[in-house]
Amino acid sequence: MPLSAADEARLKELATEVSALKNSLAANTNLKDRLARLDGHIRFEFDLTAQRLTYLAISESFLFSAYTVIQANYDPTKFVNNVYLQRVAFILPILGVALAAAALIAVIGAISMTRILKDERGALNGQSQAAGLGVDNRINSSCWQHKAGLVPAAVLPLAFLFGWLYIYLRWQWGAP
Repeated sequence: MPLSAADEARLKELATEVSALKNSLAANTNLKDRLARLDGHIRFEFDLTAQRLTYLAISESFLFSAYTVIQANYDPTKFVNNVYLQRVAFILPILGVALAAAALIAVIGAISMTRILKDERGALNGQSQAAGLGVDNRINSSCWQHKAGLVPAAVLPLAFLFGWLYIYLRWQWGAP
């Protein structure tokens, strides 16, 4: 049974609508994939920052403990003990400064990368809201929560760095 001209026109119209829906679905899937990849990379950067700060806190606590033990066991009447302890007391602050500086550089790199990724994600937010994906527009690097959450990551290495510099300078100037 042949189709009428109206039925053929309607069939072509339906085929065009189905094709448009398929393209829209593919675009939404690509957008979801891009958002998921960006979210995963942002999470990875945050995990790296947490690991770096954990390593810094643990290693610095061992160094501070060693320095405290050295100071507690310092005996100016024992020459051999005195020379050895002076060498170790000289090295520990330098090692502490180096660890804190390395962690600070790594954290600054992670913060920079997180900012880039969040800005890229923010650029996709308009598209994702238009597609009905329900992405919150406030998830970007300019919100105050993001900036406040990065304060410990930036302050902790600086605190260790300045703490060791203070100890080193006091030791160099002969203060107890």
